[in-house]
Amino acid sequence: PWTGVIDGHSRIDREGFIGGKTGYIPEAGGTYVLAGEQTINGHRHEIITAVLGAPHFPYAQRDAWTLYESAKANFSYQTILTGRQRIGTYRPSWAEEIPVTSGDTVEMFIWGGMSPKAAIGVHDLSPNNQSQVGDITISYGNWSTTTPLVVDDVLTMPPWWYGLK
Repeated sequence: PWTGVIDGHSRIDREGFIGGKTGYIPEAGGTYVLAGEQTINGHRHEIITAVLGAPHFPYAQRDAWTLYESAKANFSYQTILTGRQRIGTYRPSWAEEIPVTSGDTVEMFIWGGMSPKAAIGVHDLSPNNQSQVGDITISYGNWSTTTPLVVDDVLTMPPWWYGLK
């Protein structure tokens, strides 16, 4: 086992630091788990880093803090969709185009340089479902959310003679 002086006091006073746990056993090497938090645009998230297998504890502590600072620098809270944001248009064959908008605002934490993915599903309109024309699913890693795609205008049903030949 390693023994020595740990200089962690200057880091403990850092903004957002919650706590850390040290350890060392031959099988795992030097270990350090660090927990902190960050608030971006009023939205709080926790950052947890863990380093295992360092030759000695000071290396594990240094690397955990490096990971923590990188996470703080690279996460951002972004608005992906705003409620009523225009996504496209819907054009039934018997009527003019009408705008399609998102139903809800979608916001999330994003790692710098990464982008969420969007998948759109389209529904058939019916007299019972006049406003929702589909949905959009926003995915980022293992997290996803779905919001409706809506038309603001009332979609008129085709005239009785529509489709007669």
